[in-house]
This record gives sequence, C-alpha cells and structure tokens, in this order.
Amino acid sequence: MPLILRSVKGSKLNIAEMDGNLLFLVSTLSSSLIQVTGSSFDASNTPITSSFFVGDARYLTNVTASFVTASNVYGPHGSNSVLSSSYAVSASRSSTSSYALTINPVISGALDLSGSLAINGVLVTTAIQVGGNNISVGGSDTQIQFNSGSVFSGSNSLIYNYTLFSLQHGNNTSAFGQYSHAEGYLTQTVGDYSHAEGTLTTASGNYSHAEGDVSQALGYASHAEGAGSIAELDYSHAEGSSTRAIGVSSHTEGYYTSASGDYSHAEGYSTKTNSSYSHAEGSYTIASGEGSHAEGNNTVASGSYSHTEGSSSLALGIGSHAEGYLTTASSAYSHAGGYGTVANYTYQTVVGQFNDTLTPKSTSPFVVGNGANASSRKTAFAVTSNSTVLIATQSAAPAYAGEEGEMVPVWDGTKTWLYVYIRGGWKSTLLT
Repeated sequence: MPLILRSVKGSKLNIAEMDGNLLFLVSTLSSSLIQVTGSSFDASNTPITSSFFVGDARYLTNVTASFVTASNVYGPHGSNSVLSSSYAVSASRSSTSSYALTINPVISGALDLSGSLAINGVLVTTAIQVGGNNISVGGSDTQIQFNSGSVFSGSNSLIYNYTLFSLQHGNNTSAFGQYSHAEGYLTQTVGDYSHAEGTLTTASGNYSHAEGDVSQALGYASHAEGAGSIAELDYSHAEGSSTRAIGVSSHTEGYYTSASGDYSHAEGYSTKTNSSYSHAEGSYTIASGEGSHAEGNNTVASGSYSHTEGSSSLALGIGSHAEGYLTTASSAYSHAGGYGTVANYTYQTVVGQFNDTLTPKSTSPFVVGNGANASSRKTAFAVTSNSTVLIATQSAAPAYAGEEGEMVPVWDGTKTWLYVYIRGGWKSTLLT
C-alpha cells in the first residue's frame, strides 16, 4: 500500500488508512536516524539500514546500522550475535568494518575477523577465528608461542617471565634476575641483566656472564667461562678449566690457576697470584708480592715488585730478581743468576754456580761462584765494596793451557806464588 496523504489539513485518516501508512514506513526504514521512544519496535522481517538506530530493538533481526545503541539488540544469529548494550559494527558476528572499539569487550565465543579490528583496551577470548580457522593460545602462562605444524604451541623449555622481563630457554633453566637470560641445561641467572649458558652455569652478579660447564660468575659484571671456572669478585674474569678469579678485576686463565690479588693475573698451569697487581705464568709459579712477577716452572716471587724466572728460583727481597735454576735473591734489590747461586746481601749480584756464602768475600757486591754443588760452594772472583778484586787461591801450579793474561795465585803450603799466562806459557813470581 502506498503512503496516504491528505491535501487538506485537519482531515482525519481512518483506521485502515493509518495501518497502511505504518506498514509503508516499516517496509522502507532507511533514514539517517531512526529513533523509537516506545517500549519496543517490532520489525522482525524488515532490514534497517540507517546510520543510527536508538531504542528498544529486541525484535530486530537484520540491523546494518553504523551504530546500534538500543538497550536490547538481537542479531540474525540470536541474542548473542550482536554485543548487547554496546557498539555493534555491521550488526553481525563478522566484523567487516575497521571501527576501533575503545571499550574492554569480553567475547566468550569465537571472533571471526574478515576485516581489521583495532582494540584500544583489553580483549579477553578463548579462541580467535581467522579466515574461518580457529586459533587457540598454546601451552601455559608465560610460555612463548611458536608455530608447531601450523598450530600455536607453547613449551616449558621456552618461557618469558613478563614480571621480571627475563627469558628461560632450554632444560630446567631459571632466570630470576630482571632482564636476564638463562639457556642450556640447569643454568640459572640471579643477577639483573645477567646471562648464563651451557650446563650447570650460574650468573649471580648483576650484569655478569657465565658460560660453559659448571662455571660461575658471582661478582658484579664478572665473566666465567670454560669448565669449573669461578669469577668471584666484581669485574673479575675466569676462563679455562678449574680456574678462580678471586680478586677485584682479577683475571685467571688456563688450568687450575688462581688470581687472589686485586687486579692480578694468573695464567698457565696451577699458577697463583696472592697480592695486588701481581702476575704469575707458566707452571706452579707463585707471585705473592705486590706488583711481583713469577714465570717459568716452580718459581716464587714473594718480594714486592720482585721478578723470578727459570726453574725453582726464588725472588724474596723487595725489587729482587732471580733467574736460572735453583737460584735465590733473598735481599732487597739483589740479583741471582745461573745455577744454585745465592744473593744474600742488598744490591748484590751473584752469577755462576754455587757461590760461597760464608766467607767475608761472600758479602761483595759482585760475586762469581764456581762451586760443585750446594755442599761444596766456592767463589772464583769477587769485587769488594772497597773496589778491590778477590781471586780464589789454588793449591798447585796450573798444569793446563791458560788464556792470555790469566792470573792464578797459588799457595803450596809454604809459599805464595802468582802465575800469569803470557805469550803462550805460564810465568810465576814468588810473593813475599
């Protein structure tokens, strides 16, 4: 029935004409704004395409308005097909608009996204449908999502702690520090911003790094790597096997080395530094004096700023130096070199082998030893503190071919002779 109009104002419509006009309006609801102020609006079979629809629309079944703000909205799929008391985009399960929801919707069913959906809030749902396929969250809380056969999955071997912002990756790893990362097998990070990797490694200090097998970085910004290495104090570094960096900013490397002094360095095999600024290298060397240096095999530098090298040599005095084999520089600023030599006096230099250590000439600033062993010590030549020269006296005249200018004092039991090798032979004179 078409719309019935009256040309003369005041004319009245009869009941049949009024019903006809209402049916016409119901069949053509497409205005910009449709507002129903009554308790309900029955348009069960009539599509509404207006920009806004306001009112009680409990009987509507096909609403395509841009916004539906009615108190009761029923879509084409029943009471749950359009968000009740909210904005319904295109009035369907399928969101085909890019309208951004600025509320916190809770969807208990599937959300089918055939367009774009921007959410400025929190979306809580058990499943999301994309392209007709349901996508469910895999794994448990804190497990990172990954593609497993085109399905979202989670694993206890890949965990992001969103409270600490830490990452656990591997088998039984633990990342307790903020922004830390533990990976491998039974590794753990305790310090903030720390990193542990490998097997049974621990990074306890803030900004520390432990890697390898059973290594531990305990100090602040420390680094331990290798097998069984430990960096105990701040800024220390231990690498190799069974090494320990115990001093602040110390560095140890090799096998079974230990750097106990602050800023010290131990390297090689079973070497040790026990004092600040010291350095031990080689095998079984010990640098125990401040600023000392021990190198070689089984050497010890215990005096401050001392230096020992070679094998089984000892630098015991301040600023002393021992080199060679079985040498000892026991006094301040002394030097012992050669084999079995001993420098017992300050500023003394001893070379050769097994010098005499008991007679007055043993105190000379410069000594040349020519003993056979530790039980038979002798001094062949010495320069005394009086600027004189001491030459060892023999018991018999020389019977060998000498060197040009060589001198040999001889005591034969009754007289003293001086032999001098001149022009190819020995010449002698009696000393009285």
